[in-house]
Amino acid sequence: MKKIYIREARHIVAAFSGSHKTTGYSLRSASATTRVVQKILKWHWIESTGERDGFMYVKPTSILLKMNLGK
Repeated sequence: MKKIYIREARHIVAAFSGSHKTTGYSLRSASATTRVVQKILKWHWIESTGERDGFMYVKPTSILLKMNLGK
């Protein structure tokens, strides 16, 4: 499960660092990825920028941007 947390955190940081775009996740999905994103949101590593059309858009906080995620 730890690999999923790191993979999703890297994905969110990479999308934001490259072009300052948020990453969208479906609110209707029952996948492990959605649960991981909700947990990372609770830890304040990411913040929600809004919800539209059944998707939640997130971007990394300064806490996550400063982390070294196994680079």
